[in-house]
Amino acid sequence: MIVTFSLKYRNYMRKIRGRQIEKVRTKLDHPSALKEKRPTDPNRFIKEERCTQEGEVAEHTLYSLDEDRIGQEEKYDGFYAVCTNLEDDAEEIAKINHQRWQIEECFRIMKHEFKARPAFLQRD
Repeated sequence: MIVTFSLKYRNYMRKIRGRQIEKVRTKLDHPSALKEKRPTDPNRFIKEERCTQEGEVAEHTLYSLDEDRIGQEEKYDGFYAVCTNLEDDAEEIAKINHQRWQIEECFRIMKHEFKARPAFLQRD
C-alpha cells in the first residue's frame, strides 16, 4: 500500500465536509428529511438518541451533530492510499497512478462522443 499526502487535497476535503456540515445543520430543524445515511451523505454526521438518560425508550428521537464522527474523518484529510500487488518502486507506481486521469478521459470520450448505431447480428 502506498500512502501519499497532499495539502491541496486536505483543503479540498475540508471544504467539502464544511459544506456538508452546513447542510446537516439546516436539516436538523426538519427531522423527517434525515432517514438516509449513505457513506457520502451529509446525514452521516447526525447522531440519533432514542432513549432517555434513565435508559428508557423515548417517544421522540433527538437529533444532534456528531462531533466524534467529524473528528474521525478529519484525521484522514489529505491522505490518499493506493493498494497494489505490483512490486515496482513506490515512486513509479505513484507516477502511473497520477496519469490515470488520461485513461478515464479516454473512456469518457468513448462513452459519450462515439456515435455508433446498434449492430444486430444473426447466424443461421
